[in-house]
Amino acid sequence: MERLSERGYDAMVLMQIKEAIDAKESDIYDVLVHIAYNRNMMTRQHRAEVGKRRIDSAYNDKIAGFLDFVLGHYVDTGVESLDRSQLPDYLKLKYGTLNEGGAALGGMDQVIDAYIGFQRQLYTPSN
Repeated sequence: MERLSERGYDAMVLMQIKEAIDAKESDIYDVLVHIAYNRNMMTRQHRAEVGKRRIDSAYNDKIAGFLDFVLGHYVDTGVESLDRSQLPDYLKLKYGTLNEGGAALGGMDQVIDAYIGFQRQLYTPSN
Protein backbone atom coordinates (compact mmCIF):
# COMPACT_ATOMS: atom_id res chain seq x y z
CA MET A 1 0.00 0.00 0.00
CA GLU A 2 2.90 2.34 0.75
CA ARG A 3 4.37 1.76 -2.70
CA LEU A 4 1.04 2.53 -4.33
CA SER A 5 0.76 5.72 -2.31
CA GLU A 6 4.27 6.75 -3.32
CA ARG A 7 3.22 6.34 -6.96
CA GLY A 8 0.21 8.59 -6.57
CA TYR A 9 -2.42 6.00 -5.68
CA ASP A 10 -3.36 7.25 -2.24
CA ALA A 11 -6.42 6.23 -0.23
CA MET A 12 -8.65 8.68 -2.10
CA VAL A 13 -7.67 7.34 -5.52
CA LEU A 14 -8.12 3.75 -4.35
CA MET A 15 -11.60 4.58 -3.04
CA GLN A 16 -12.48 6.08 -6.42
CA ILE A 17 -11.32 2.89 -8.11
CA LYS A 18 -13.52 0.84 -5.77
CA GLU A 19 -16.50 3.00 -6.63
CA ALA A 20 -15.76 2.91 -10.36
CA ILE A 21 -15.91 -0.88 -10.45
CA ASP A 22 -18.83 -1.06 -8.00
CA ALA A 23 -16.83 -2.74 -5.24
CA LYS A 24 -17.89 -0.66 -2.24
CA GLU A 25 -18.51 -3.79 -0.16
CA SER A 26 -15.08 -5.29 -0.90
CA ASP A 27 -11.66 -4.69 0.60
CA ILE A 28 -9.18 -2.71 -1.43
CA TYR A 29 -6.98 -5.82 -1.43
CA ASP A 30 -9.70 -7.75 -3.24
CA VAL A 31 -10.09 -4.89 -5.70
CA LEU A 32 -6.37 -4.87 -6.44
CA VAL A 33 -6.25 -8.66 -6.87
CA HIS A 34 -9.27 -8.44 -9.17
CA ILE A 35 -7.59 -5.79 -11.31
CA ALA A 36 -4.13 -7.37 -11.34
CA TYR A 37 -5.06 -11.05 -11.67
CA ASN A 38 -8.69 -11.02 -12.88
CA ARG A 39 -9.84 -12.92 -9.78
CA ASN A 40 -13.46 -12.82 -8.73
CA MET A 41 -14.40 -9.99 -6.40
CA MET A 42 -15.27 -10.98 -2.84
CA THR A 43 -17.39 -8.91 -0.47
CA ARG A 44 -16.40 -8.41 3.14
CA GLN A 45 -19.55 -10.28 4.16
CA HIS A 46 -18.57 -13.33 2.16
CA ARG A 47 -14.97 -13.18 3.38
CA ALA A 48 -16.24 -12.96 6.98
CA GLU A 49 -18.54 -15.96 6.53
CA VAL A 50 -15.68 -18.10 5.20
CA GLY A 51 -13.38 -16.73 7.90
CA LYS A 52 -15.90 -17.54 10.63
CA ARG A 53 -15.91 -21.20 9.65
CA ARG A 54 -12.13 -21.26 9.85
CA ILE A 55 -12.13 -19.43 13.17
CA ASP A 56 -14.68 -21.81 14.67
CA SER A 57 -12.48 -24.78 13.83
CA ALA A 58 -9.16 -23.17 14.84
CA TYR A 59 -9.96 -21.48 18.18
CA ASN A 60 -11.75 -22.28 21.41
CA ASP A 61 -15.31 -21.01 21.85
CA LYS A 62 -14.34 -17.92 23.87
CA ILE A 63 -11.70 -16.71 21.40
CA ALA A 64 -13.94 -17.62 18.45
CA GLY A 65 -16.78 -15.57 19.96
CA PHE A 66 -14.52 -12.57 20.37
CA LEU A 67 -13.16 -12.89 16.84
CA ASP A 68 -16.72 -13.16 15.52
CA PHE A 69 -17.42 -9.86 17.30
CA VAL A 70 -14.42 -8.35 15.51
CA LEU A 71 -15.63 -9.76 12.18
CA GLY A 72 -18.91 -7.91 12.61
CA HIS A 73 -17.01 -4.64 12.79
CA TYR A 74 -14.89 -5.66 9.80
CA VAL A 75 -18.01 -6.28 7.68
CA ASP A 76 -19.44 -2.91 8.67
CA THR A 77 -16.34 -0.75 8.33
CA GLY A 78 -13.69 -2.55 6.28
CA VAL A 79 -10.13 -3.75 6.55
CA GLU A 80 -9.02 -0.69 8.52
CA SER A 81 -10.95 -2.11 11.47
CA LEU A 82 -8.51 -5.04 11.60
CA ASP A 83 -5.51 -2.86 12.37
CA ARG A 84 -3.63 -4.05 15.46
CA SER A 85 -4.29 -0.68 17.11
CA GLN A 86 -8.03 -1.52 17.20
CA LEU A 87 -7.60 -4.56 19.47
CA PRO A 88 -7.75 -2.65 22.79
CA ASP A 89 -10.94 -0.91 21.67
CA TYR A 90 -12.60 -4.23 20.80
CA LEU A 91 -11.65 -5.70 24.16
CA LYS A 92 -13.06 -2.68 25.98
CA LEU A 93 -16.27 -2.74 23.93
CA LYS A 94 -16.89 -6.42 24.53
CA TYR A 95 -15.54 -6.89 28.06
CA GLY A 96 -15.39 -3.46 29.67
CA THR A 97 -11.63 -3.31 30.25
CA LEU A 98 -8.46 -4.71 28.74
CA ASN A 99 -7.77 -6.73 31.87
CA GLU A 100 -11.24 -8.27 31.91
CA GLY A 101 -10.98 -9.09 28.21
CA GLY A 102 -7.57 -10.66 28.60
CA ALA A 103 -8.71 -12.68 31.60
CA ALA A 104 -11.88 -13.87 29.87
CA LEU A 105 -9.94 -15.03 26.82
CA GLY A 106 -7.00 -16.75 28.49
CA GLY A 107 -4.43 -13.98 28.64
CA MET A 108 -3.31 -11.12 26.45
CA ASP A 109 -0.64 -13.14 24.65
CA GLN A 110 -3.29 -15.60 23.51
CA VAL A 111 -5.61 -12.76 22.47
CA ILE A 112 -2.91 -11.03 20.42
CA ASP A 113 -1.85 -14.28 18.75
CA ALA A 114 -5.46 -15.09 17.87
CA TYR A 115 -6.17 -11.56 16.60
CA ILE A 116 -3.18 -11.68 14.27
CA GLY A 117 -3.63 -15.35 13.35
CA PHE A 118 -7.26 -15.08 12.37
CA GLN A 119 -6.42 -12.33 9.90
CA ARG A 120 -4.05 -14.70 8.10
CA GLN A 121 -6.91 -17.18 7.90
CA LEU A 122 -9.31 -14.48 6.75
CA TYR A 123 -7.07 -13.65 3.80
CA THR A 124 -6.00 -17.16 2.84
CA PRO A 125 -6.30 -17.33 -0.96
CA SER A 126 -8.72 -20.25 -0.99
CA ASN A 127 -11.46 -17.87 0.20
